[in-house]
Amino acid sequence: MVDVRVRAGYIAVVRTTGMTVDEALLLRVGIDTGTGGAHGPLFPDGRFEYVPIPESRETAERRTYADLSGRYGEALSTYVPHLADRVPHYDPEFTTYTYGDVGKVKCSQLSRLTEGDLLVFYAGLEPVDGPGPARLYAIGYLTVAEVVDLEAMDGTDRAEACERLPHNAHVKRTGLEPDSRASDRYPVIVRGRPTRSGLFARARPLGTDERLVRPDVARAIGFEGDLTRAGAARILDVERLAEIRRWLDGDLP
Repeated sequence: MVDVRVRAGYIAVVRTTGMTVDEALLLRVGIDTGTGGAHGPLFPDGRFEYVPIPESRETAERRTYADLSGRYGEALSTYVPHLADRVPHYDPEFTTYTYGDVGKVKCSQLSRLTEGDLLVFYAGLEPVDGPGPARLYAIGYLTVAEVVDLEAMDGTDRAEACERLPHNAHVKRTGLEPDSRASDRYPVIVRGRPTRSGLFARARPLGTDERLVRPDVARAIGFEGDLTRAGAARILDVERLAEIRRWLDGDLP
């Protein structure tokens, strides 16, 4: 069997007597030129800031990009000054390690996950110092602890679930009261295991200039092709967990 452990800011898949990884999904998150008008910053040593997309609905969230600090002390508005007064849709969030979605296809994919499965997130990052195009990088992950399908719950269970998941951006949206009909379906929310989820210390190269999976990475993860933002997550080949580990650990040449 396999399990996923944090090692020096990234994840390592190791042999253990614990639960198996049956599903591994690759999902695009974060700001880009089509959703927010910019890319997240990539620093010369491979560090980065995760900058979420702007919120598009009414929400109880009041913090703006100017209010939120990144991992390296600067407000997120430093990197997206045109969004300084906007509220971000902070999803995934790495305070209580949750990710949610309302799209029909992604909800179907998320609802099939079980404890121990893996979500790997990638985003567009652009170098802050020197020339170079924006490219796609893996930036973090969640190891699944729980999958909460709010659409499938009655009002009582939905209220209890929302109380347990107050940091998720979908729960903060106005109109998601447990007994009311939201403007679209209720989200599926994945809660990650805190000790085995998080942002990477340094970004993991994933895409080419054409937003295709790098050939070396494609051989490792069992997925090749277009990485443009889409309504579905990419499914990684869990039979290649050893190679996926090498990629996430930064061990590929």
